[in-house]
Amino acid sequence: MGKKYLSLPWVGQFDVSPIQKIVDTRRFQASLNRAQTGFSNLIFRSANSTRGAIELTTWKITKDHATRRLVEERYISKEVAHNINLTSLLHDIGHGPFSHAIEFLTKIDHEENGARLIESDTELREAIVGCGGDPQFMIDCLRKKCPEFVIVDDKNFGTDKLVYLTMAGMDTGFGPRIEGVVLNILEYLGYRDGKMLVDIKAIHAAMLIQQVYNYFYKDFFISKSSSKVQRYMQKMIYHLLKVDHIAEDELWDMTDRELLGRFENSEDPIIQHAYRDIYSRGIDAYPRTGLSIRLKGHAYMERNGKDNLVKEANRDFFVKFYGMCGPDFLDMLEKEIAEIIKVDHFRVVVVSLSPSDLEKRFRPQDVHIMNSVDPDARSLMELRPGHFASLADDYKDSLAIRVCVEPKYRTRLCREGEDVFNLIAEKIGYLQ
Repeated sequence: MGKKYLSLPWVGQFDVSPIQKIVDTRRFQASLNRAQTGFSNLIFRSANSTRGAIELTTWKITKDHATRRLVEERYISKEVAHNINLTSLLHDIGHGPFSHAIEFLTKIDHEENGARLIESDTELREAIVGCGGDPQFMIDCLRKKCPEFVIVDDKNFGTDKLVYLTMAGMDTGFGPRIEGVVLNILEYLGYRDGKMLVDIKAIHAAMLIQQVYNYFYKDFFISKSSSKVQRYMQKMIYHLLKVDHIAEDELWDMTDRELLGRFENSEDPIIQHAYRDIYSRGIDAYPRTGLSIRLKGHAYMERNGKDNLVKEANRDFFVKFYGMCGPDFLDMLEKEIAEIIKVDHFRVVVVSLSPSDLEKRFRPQDVHIMNSVDPDARSLMELRPGHFASLADDYKDSLAIRVCVEPKYRTRLCREGEDVFNLIAEKIGYLQ
């Protein structure tokens, strides 16, 4: 097979002939038509990377930097390296339309869906074997049964995380551009017993990468504007599943364009309204916050002077809320809030990430520091406790529940905010 070149941001032009059989499958082609950042590109208009483009970039970085060095340093074998490289290419193959946006509405996550696709899709399995890979190895990786998968999936320095981080800066046009730092740290990584290690020479690069992760999580991936439009579209997907009787497997199989086509062609008036607001009227039609519930001591994170009532609650409030939270619960809650402020229920959205999701994102994972003269890895958390305390504060600053409504009803929601807060507290059994 002759060489076949593709060109992508950051990595430039590269030969994909070693993986062309996989790239040419229907499943992989679909991933080239699924947005990597969900609906965030409705806010960050240049954030248009696709899952497929990120997977290709991750394969390139994994192969040329991460596994190459780990083989040279004899951390892993060439066979394991080859399978890790192919897994990096397929680590997101299970994503559905608009990536994580649909997972709140489904019984499984994208990794389990990816494992099932590799198990069941004959074309994909044959392509993996044709590229010299082991399908079962990849299934075990996606189900967290393969320790070497941390090379791709490690929270701090997995190649998929490093690629997402780098592309976030390139896609949004703001924030730190750290391509050089990422390429530098890849030359100082090791692997032992299911853990990634970092050479002491790269300790400051490691700390910077953790700080930049939190920056982009706060100001891009889960920014207030992104979260609101994501939740609004999530609400519409939930409604579409009900009125069109779409099965979960069918939803997982859609590309972004196929899902938007269902919106555009729907005869349901609620779907028509939402689609028109989001894709025809623009940002001025997006939901606005009229009630914000913040962790006690963190109300300062909300801007003053807007039609937005700010309430504080302790962590137990948020834990109780998410102990009950699900698509049906939010649908019920939004309908009752709509009755209080006397608007149609489809105009109201309740927006937040759960404490467990936020902890998963913001609670820093320790970094194992290695030194060539000391065989035992040291804990960065012990060496730099202040660094980790600062990262943990980002979690508290980001914990919030927002009740939002179409802009023209925002003042009304703010005015009735106390009653709405009391309704939520009553529904979750929170004693004030």
